Amino acid sequence: MLSLKFWVALFFFDITGLSNSLLANELDLLGVAKPTNGLQVMALYVGQFLGSLLFYQGWLTLRWYHIRKVAPLVVLDVVSNIAYWTALLKAGSGITTVVYTTIVVFS
Repeated sequence: MLSLKFWVALFFFDITGLSNSLLANELDLLGVAKPTNGLQVMALYVGQFLGSLLFYQGWLTLRWYHIRKVAPLVVLDVVSNIAYWTALLKAGSGITTVVYTTIVVFS
């Protein structure tokens, strides 16, 4: 049986993903959220950090060893987000969505 923590985390993951997309769309319609200002990317990382505060017990056991072990993944994630938003800016949303979903489907 999966724990309550798992279901709470899954719920927040789903809700924040949906609300992030809807908020980005609304801000784009208002002309505020341009791919060059990094607002959507920042909102993603801030939301993840705030969500992690719900599970404060994990922060109590955090050591430098854990940070050094995960640091390359964090760098890769930031670089990937920059590459995604640059592609979105240069190629447009249509072709970026096609390429992104093709990679996900065929990988």
